[in-house]
Amino acid sequence: MANPIRGLPRQVLEGRGGRSRRRWPGVSFPAAILLGAVLAATHASGQNAPVAVMVGGDAESDACGASAAVAAIATRLNVRSGPGPRHPVVDKLAAGSGITICEEKAEGPDGRWFGIVYGKAGQDCGTGTPAAVRSSYKGPCRSGWVSAAFVTGFRE
Repeated sequence: MANPIRGLPRQVLEGRGGRSRRRWPGVSFPAAILLGAVLAATHASGQNAPVAVMVGGDAESDACGASAAVAAIATRLNVRSGPGPRHPVVDKLAAGSGITICEEKAEGPDGRWFGIVYGKAGQDCGTGTPAAVRSSYKGPCRSGWVSAAFVTGFRE
């Protein structure tokens, strides 16, 4: 595990018993150590910030243009907060679950990833109507990213 206190200023590490009397204004020694540990753990986890699924951008076409389903797999398909395996899992979908594909990204050696919108069976997620302005999905359903390798049955 990464050293949680690496990179903190010497005066913070010395605390009350050290030779230096300089301190970060308003930051106690325990708070500084905790902050350093949180920052180190976040960096060490290698997880990336969430990436919004974008919809729309064409006043003549549906906000998301393709329907598909989760392929038949032995376990549930991980839905991630961004394209690629370094993003955390936010949900899991069963084989055969219906999804709407809103965008696609190629992430180097991680392959193709689809930005999807999905809801309960029969739920209208609002992706079948035109949206002239491209924006992040904010409808009634959930959104996330899945590996294209586990998606089948594209219908545009």
